[in-house]
Amino acid sequence: MQIFDWRNDLEDELEGSESVREHLADRMQFMYEVAAEFYASAVNRPVDLGGAGGGALPLPNACPYTLDQVLSASALATFMS
Repeated sequence: MQIFDWRNDLEDELEGSESVREHLADRMQFMYEVAAEFYASAVNRPVDLGGAGGGALPLPNACPYTLDQVLSASALATFMS
């Protein structure tokens, strides 16, 4: 799957670059919100960060994953199952 390839490429790029890794970790919430809006557009439904309802896709308000979890191959396999 392409997402596994992207994850591997990103992990390779981040290896030895602690400052970039820290920057991405600091931006997880922003990236989560962008990803939620991208997903909403892809499925043609609004998202509701915080789960207030109203027919929108309920998602947690805060990003539920750390950067290390997102980059973990075993965690990614769990997310995809």
